[in-house]
Amino acid sequence: MGATHVLRVAIFLNMEHIPCMPFKNPEAAREYQAAYRGSHRDIAKARTAQWRLENPGGNAENAKRWREKNLEKAAAMGAAWRLANREKIRQSQKKWRDRTGYNQKRKENGSSDRLQLKRYGLTQESFDQLLAKQGGVCAICARPDAGSKTASRLYVDHCHNSNRVRGLLCRSCNVMLGCAHDKPELLMKGAAYLER
Repeated sequence: MGATHVLRVAIFLNMEHIPCMPFKNPEAAREYQAAYRGSHRDIAKARTAQWRLENPGGNAENAKRWREKNLEKAAAMGAAWRLANREKIRQSQKKWRDRTGYNQKRKENGSSDRLQLKRYGLTQESFDQLLAKQGGVCAICARPDAGSKTASRLYVDHCHNSNRVRGLLCRSCNVMLGCAHDKPELLMKGAAYLER
């Protein structure tokens, strides 16, 4: 044995305090890896940064391949993340809408109103006639819906079986009918309950 080899063996024998990688015990391996990552965080960050410089788009490609192989797991993880980060998502969407002027463009174009009319086979003129016939208010509560965020907006109410337009409703009344699944008997039971 050469002097260098003897020196290496001596150093190795004196390294009892340094844990070796426990290959056979998975739990011990996880603990070792976590401890290693914790004590070498800066080195790991530098390696990751270097890898990303050398492999632009590589991380996205790896992630895409993993998602394709693990569709159900990826969907479950995405759903859990969205559930845990609702406020973060809402803020991000609001920033995007503010930055792009999305809401303002919709108001200027009236795109959602036009789509709603088209969906029910109405023209702007027939909508205006229906609105005038109702006196410009909700067909149920007679409110113009001016107190809500959707001020002066009345929604087209229709029969879900025949698609026939029944009238114009404020948001609250439209939601009420939707929650009752358009069942008059359910609404009557609700009214009887309120009169108790």
